[in-house]
Amino acid sequence: LQEVLERAARLPGYASSWLDQSRNPARGSPGNEPAYAIVNVRVAQDVQGAEDKLRAVWGGALCVTRAVRSQAELLRVQHELQQLPGLLTSAPGRDVVDVEVVHDDGSLQAWADATYGRGLVRITSALVPLR
Repeated sequence: LQEVLERAARLPGYASSWLDQSRNPARGSPGNEPAYAIVNVRVAQDVQGAEDKLRAVWGGALCVTRAVRSQAELLRVQHELQQLPGLLTSAPGRDVVDVEVVHDDGSLQAWADATYGRGLVRITSALVPLR
């Protein structure tokens, strides 16, 4: 299990990976059993090639799907945003970088859309006007 996750992280275009657990039919409920682990991997390049490489080390349940953006791209953008005025938090998400700032009147989101393309950076404001 550890080997397949390490190999996944080295795939070209690697975006993310996580584990799910299917139900053990004898117990009727999910448990922490490697035999029932489902390895999920998202890549931004060559889904079939990624699955073939992972199958070489993992014989269990495997789901490889396409991501729009790689983890490397999201981390690069997150790093570039660290100097954003009023930045509170930032984190790569599923094909986006989520950013929270003290206040955005819309101009920071407009700048991010113009700089990185619409939809890559999602800016939320901690302070919002009272209505």
